[in-house]
Amino acid sequence: MQSKRTEREISRQRVKPGIWKRIGSDGKPRYEVTYRDSDGKQRRQVVEGGQRAAETKLADVKAKIGKGERVAPRRDLTFAEAAEAWMSTQGATLRPATQAAYRSALAMHLLPAWGSVRLDRIDVDTVAALIERMQTAKYRSEVEQRDDPKRKPAKQGYRTWTIRGVLTPARRVFDFAKRRMSWAGTNPVRELDGSERPKHQPRERRILSRDELARVLAAADEPYKTILGTAAGLGTRLGETLGLVWRDIDLDNGTAAVSYQIDRRGQRVELKTARSRRVIEMPGSVIAALRAHKLRQEGATTPDSLVFASRTGGPLEHRNVAQRGLGAAYKRAKLTGRAPTFHELRHAHASAWIAEGGDLVELSSRLGHRDPSITASVYSHEFEAANRSADRRARLDSIYGPDRGSIVAASEVSKGQNADSGQTAKVVDLQAKRKGRQ
Repeated sequence: MQSKRTEREISRQRVKPGIWKRIGSDGKPRYEVTYRDSDGKQRRQVVEGGQRAAETKLADVKAKIGKGERVAPRRDLTFAEAAEAWMSTQGATLRPATQAAYRSALAMHLLPAWGSVRLDRIDVDTVAALIERMQTAKYRSEVEQRDDPKRKPAKQGYRTWTIRGVLTPARRVFDFAKRRMSWAGTNPVRELDGSERPKHQPRERRILSRDELARVLAAADEPYKTILGTAAGLGTRLGETLGLVWRDIDLDNGTAAVSYQIDRRGQRVELKTARSRRVIEMPGSVIAALRAHKLRQEGATTPDSLVFASRTGGPLEHRNVAQRGLGAAYKRAKLTGRAPTFHELRHAHASAWIAEGGDLVELSSRLGHRDPSITASVYSHEFEAANRSADRRARLDSIYGPDRGSIVAASEVSKGQNADSGQTAKVVDLQAKRKGRQ
């Protein structure tokens, strides 16, 4: 009978009761769990991860059966069913802006493409094909004209960040179906190869120099001048800058507590992570600007009043600050080149810090990054340039320094010799001299 067994079955080894191990074609171990589902049928399910993941999966299945929950692989589960269950179960825990982004990705791209398709029929090739289509102008035109038939055809496909924004909820739907809906398949989004994923092509940063920033601030109207100066001086994001209240500002000690932000819906919400919530020192220019700004508000402020508020006391809109504030000031300053985005004021702050020899860990703390490695990755070019400059100067000093017979020293000796001899330099017409010899 053993001769009739498949090679895969022969290669399977029992690790523990209900847990099996086999070696895949790539030479890596794969783990499976076996159990009887709610219908009494013997089930076998591949588990991503190692033996511990398999043990956890089997324990979870047994716990569900023990509670009387129905456990049976959903072979007919469609993407639309899984997406609806995921959003209704976990959507409430997401921020409003994230919810809106995920629902938009589902409605515009994922459900039209895969809504009625069973999850086990969506493989990595299916996902890669959607990515390729999203990169074409034809696909983008079809999507945009679905809501507005009169809209002009798109000239190019979707950008990388849009495609990535669609893949994120897709990946989470498959993960949810596997964890919570007894789906036994493999997440095809996670199986994408690096060459199949959309390539990120960051555009060159437009970082204002100190002179350019001064010209922009001089051309800006209030309250935008103070907003731009505060963001550039603190390195805060637009939402974080607009989310400051006077309770956060300690003008005497020169610090600002960054704990909240104004989101794009105009809501003041707490920052996501503990690392992003921080207290940072303010430069003297920002302290002076905020003192003057508070005086202009004629004392009509409370500790919980927004530092930068509309005439009615509400939050300012992101778009207005970026366009009417930074955009308009840049035009009036008559600077050349592409106008910077508001976020590039943050890059300018970081670049200035690095140029002055500032510490990486301190910069990471000021910017509210989760880890200094993120800061090093984002500003790797600036750190490398600063280090190269210092290394070059040190190397040149070691070669041409005063104690090594430098060019400058040799030049000074030459000048001294000329002065002692009383001779003065004069231009000789070599061509005329040659002609005289002829």
